[in-house]
Amino acid sequence: MQISQLRAFVAAVAAGGMGAGARSLGVAQPTLTRAIQQLEAELGATLLARGPAGMVLTQFGRQLLPHAQRIVRSHGKVHETGRQLAGEGTGEVCVAISAVPRWLLVPQAAVMLWKRYPRVRLTLAEAVYPQVLHHFERGSIDFAICPAPVGTGEATLRVEPIPLKSHLAVAMRKGHAKAGAGSLAELAACTWIASGPSTGLGLPEMFHAHGLDAPDCPLQCESVECALRFVADTDMLTLAPRLLIERGAGEGRLEPPLLGGLGGAVQICMLTPEERVLTPAASFFRAALLQTAGERAA
Repeated sequence: MQISQLRAFVAAVAAGGMGAGARSLGVAQPTLTRAIQQLEAELGATLLARGPAGMVLTQFGRQLLPHAQRIVRSHGKVHETGRQLAGEGTGEVCVAISAVPRWLLVPQAAVMLWKRYPRVRLTLAEAVYPQVLHHFERGSIDFAICPAPVGTGEATLRVEPIPLKSHLAVAMRKGHAKAGAGSLAELAACTWIASGPSTGLGLPEMFHAHGLDAPDCPLQCESVECALRFVADTDMLTLAPRLLIERGAGEGRLEPPLLGGLGGAVQICMLTPEERVLTPAASFFRAALLQTAGERAA
């Protein structure tokens, strides 16, 4: 099995067809098709098939794809490491990062990265645990910074708290009838949105701690920013980071953070696969993020 065969397979899937995949690699279509056929012959299985809407992955192909993607990306990272060590400063750093560290840490850390590696491209993805694990499975990100639930349970994942916490409060639209509420009990009858990871940001725990039944949330938004957009246009409430609520209040869309002392805080963590070896640029950006977090905490 050759890396060129896996690269051809990954490119064809990403582009949605043999022709487009060949163009993305800068090779002739027969060359790409032959590479995939050789891979199929070696594996003894069909990876791609023609369907009514075009090329589709077979069951075997779907199972192989994340492994092929990870291998292809790892191979590319070897070349990136060599170029960066040689002083070229090219390559890509891909990070999954949640809203609060994205606002507080990335701008300063990115400036530091580009000063050291001016030709490196930085890609930021939304970080929501446990969905961020799929990014690691595909090898599409170098590391992640996000709230990590207690008891992650991933033996292959290194979870490191960083000096940054996301302090939570209740968010509601500007002019909401409950804007003057002084207790959580006054908000118990409102309709709530569960925001953040599937495990939530502690909304049920907050209600239970005050002797109240947890609300039955009709909407789950993995993205806190998405939840806040709903809140701004409806009478629904959510638990969200104070930083994001204050930003919405400054824009005239939300009330200032409410009952901030009740929501607690979520620890922000750095998540990295145990076996992951970062390129020099990715390692530098990781250190820059940690340095920025430390400076803000000081």
